Amino acid sequence: METIDRFNENLKLCGIKEGQIVVLGVSGGADSVTMLDLFIKTNSNLKLIVAHMNHGLREESAKDEQLVKFIADKNNLEFVSKKITPPKGGNLEEELRLKRREFLLVVAAEWKANFVALAHNANDQAETFFLNSLRGSGPAGLGGMKIADQLIIRPLLNFERQEIIDYAETNHLAWHEDATNKDTTYKRNYLRHKVFPLFSEVNPSWLEAIFRTTALQRLIDDHLKTEAEKYLVIPFDVKTVHGLNKPVLYEILGLLYEKAKGSRKDLTLQNLSDLEKLISLTSGTKSIALPGNITATRRYNNLDFMLKMKYSSYSSVVLEKLEIGENFFSHWKVIAERIEISQFRANSRYSIAVDAETLPKLKVRNWKAGDKIQPFGITGSKKLQDLFVDAKIVKDKRNTWPIFQLGKEIVWVPRLAISRNFILKKSPTVKLTIEEIL
Repeated sequence: METIDRFNENLKLCGIKEGQIVVLGVSGGADSVTMLDLFIKTNSNLKLIVAHMNHGLREESAKDEQLVKFIADKNNLEFVSKKITPPKGGNLEEELRLKRREFLLVVAAEWKANFVALAHNANDQAETFFLNSLRGSGPAGLGGMKIADQLIIRPLLNFERQEIIDYAETNHLAWHEDATNKDTTYKRNYLRHKVFPLFSEVNPSWLEAIFRTTALQRLIDDHLKTEAEKYLVIPFDVKTVHGLNKPVLYEILGLLYEKAKGSRKDLTLQNLSDLEKLISLTSGTKSIALPGNITATRRYNNLDFMLKMKYSSYSSVVLEKLEIGENFFSHWKVIAERIEISQFRANSRYSIAVDAETLPKLKVRNWKAGDKIQPFGITGSKKLQDLFVDAKIVKDKRNTWPIFQLGKEIVWVPRLAISRNFILKKSPTVKLTIEEIL
């Protein structure tokens, strides 16, 4: 199959449709220049935005930017660039990757793009597989990169690097070689130049074999994720996962970590093993530190994953008005949906019903010292601090617990209490449901 035909098939796998907007990350190297050329030659009537980040690492960096701009201008394409100061200290390779990703996502948001295209290839996939293997990754890491991962697409992922070079040379494309790609102090470069050549002596088709392995591993990971998501109920009760086989259990724990961190890139099998030991405790409270500034805490039967400083950073959040649909307050989601009163089954822990006129009058705010509520079941009032203590809600978490207020009165503290004065007067009604976003 011709290269352009294979590329078009990949675009279909990525879900690209005619007339959509795609941001292309183009560094000026052979991979990204080839990807840009193939996009230009597609017949999909796409709007292409060429985005280039100048790392400022080399004297040639300015020439890389000039080359990419020249290609974009030559093909009447929009060109966006950004020059940064290289970070000092830390993992330079990882820091630059994150800055690149942030830049491309900002460009995508500004242009309301449907996709961001990256030029990762089969060799990059093999490097990712081995790096993840060496650090003790779980199934998700061994699956490597996906050809389509929500906004991010990788239409060259099943092309070998030599195929890309051959295409660039045959089509007389201009590109720049990055001298840092030969620096074997970088882990990827060490694998590329020192290790991978040895594999060819054992199996000339080793790259294809690794690609098949990662593809199979992604299918396994997708299956595990489907099974694991059945157990992701917040608050997470560890009793619900007792007796599960280890692959599903580890996937559940991995997803919980991912919700708190945003990704599970740094999570290792050793971390998962430590979490397994944590949830096997029979009583009391205990915490363990995880990569990425995450703390996992077992309190009786509940397991929480918390990003340090996450709660205190929201101390002044106020949601002045609720609307039909999804409303967001700190790390909580409030879903408002219209229902008939006959459909509602009261459950003050997770949901309440309000009339349509009251909904926009409700305000959601943080807890303050001295707050009180007049809950059902008792006479008089009760301090919210006492509710939190009784429910074993830790101090950090109290700072962003949503407090629903109508006028000057607190009418609902989700999962803890509802005011006896909060009476539904009219129909149709609106159901409010609260969900915690870890």
